[in-house]
Amino acid sequence: MTIVDRANPYRTGQLRGEVVETVEGAQALEIIDGMARKYTGEDFPCRAGVVYLIEVAHSRFTELPFSDTPG
Repeated sequence: MTIVDRANPYRTGQLRGEVVETVEGAQALEIIDGMARKYTGEDFPCRAGVVYLIEVAHSRFTELPFSDTPG
C-alpha cells in the first residue's frame, strides 16, 4: 500500500506485507465508519465493504527534495 501526501506529492509512505484476515459485514462497517468519522466527521456513505488486515513486513517513508513550482 502506498500513501501520497496531497500537500507534497514527493512525500510518500509505503507498507508491504500479507493479508492475514478479511473482515466483512457489520464488523467491517464499524471499522470503515470509524476511519471515516476520524477524517470527515461522518459515517462512510457506502453501506457495504470489506476490510483487509495486513501483517506489515516492511515499511518505508520517502521525501524527495523537490517541490511543485508553477511552470
